[in-house]
Amino acid sequence: MLTTGIRSEIGVKVFGADLTVLEGKAREIADVVRTVRGASDVYPEQVTGGLYLDIRPNREAAARYGIDVGAIQDVIETAIGENNITTTIEGRRRFPVRVRYAPQYRRDPQDLSNVLVTGAAGTQIPLGQVPTSVRFPARR
Repeated sequence: MLTTGIRSEIGVKVFGADLTVLEGKAREIADVVRTVRGASDVYPEQVTGGLYLDIRPNREAAARYGIDVGAIQDVIETAIGENNITTTIEGRRRFPVRVRYAPQYRRDPQDLSNVLVTGAAGTQIPLGQVPTSVRFPARR
């Protein structure tokens, strides 16, 4: 279970690049496994794909504004991902406090291009002026 990620006594993993084909094959395999005597709770795991955003910093443009790539990455991490800003302590338990933009502000690459990055002299530059590209590639 630990090495495969499958949380059952017996599991079948199917690999491939096309999520539609994988889902179909998983259903076919589950149908066959259901016919095996003693098999119970047989179900194909739902195959999901997600959108991801590909942002490639333009180092020359960033250097013109006095912005290092790390600053761009920090802004992207806070806007899209999650950034731990502190830890709260409740009794003996600790919980991270995370911040990121609300979904409506991070769904569209155009909205993200308006997020400000701080330059070396404290100037605020829109993120859209420093990357080579910001796009949603095809689903994987």
